[in-house]
Amino acid sequence: MKFVPILTVLLFGLSACGQTVDGAETVSLTPETQQIVAGNDTPDETSTDQIISAENVPYYMPIFDGWRGEFISFPLGFAPELDYDGHADVRFMPGMFSDGAVDYWSYTFLWWLDADVTFDPARLNSDIEAYFTGLANVVDANGGLQKHQAQAQFTTQTSNAQAFTGQAVVFDGFVAKDKIDLNIQVNEVLCEEYGKKAVFFTLSPQDRNTKLWEELETVRHGFACVKP
Repeated sequence: MKFVPILTVLLFGLSACGQTVDGAETVSLTPETQQIVAGNDTPDETSTDQIISAENVPYYMPIFDGWRGEFISFPLGFAPELDYDGHADVRFMPGMFSDGAVDYWSYTFLWWLDADVTFDPARLNSDIEAYFTGLANVVDANGGLQKHQAQAQFTTQTSNAQAFTGQAVVFDGFVAKDKIDLNIQVNEVLCEEYGKKAVFFTLSPQDRNTKLWEELETVRHGFACVKP
């Protein structure tokens, strides 16, 4: 399955031309905003370092029929305070951008990072708040910081020090233009072969005990550090 082009809006698979993504209405952004979101400081700046594909990553991460994928390098243009080396690899469920769909705002992504990067609830709170606040500021430029400010709260799972559960209130600047409540699961997978770790974020407004979450987590369960 082919991924959408890298110049689509970062991490959300929205077409720069205002096309539809599997039937969902999308948002057109100016070329300047697209470049900022993609991690370039100026509109005419491009870098081959930004181009990541399924062919040049060492791991395997499944993508299913009807889903969309996206890659982007750190630093993220809308959240430069996330000071990591690596990239994000995203999988969107088909109804991600369809308000009212059962899988609205349901997706999973990994951060491919150095193995020595460590997370705890406080760091996840800060990272997720910076990520979603920055994203809302770019997509909904006239909304204002107070409306866009995300709030997150994570705890460590008692049975696994490398797993965290959390909730976040974020602003959907793409479709609903309103705040939504997300349930979030974070799991770390160490890939010793490369000195890297895959940090999986799974997100949805749906309760964790629903079948939708089982489907979302098949991406993480199907991940392999080494391609088969």
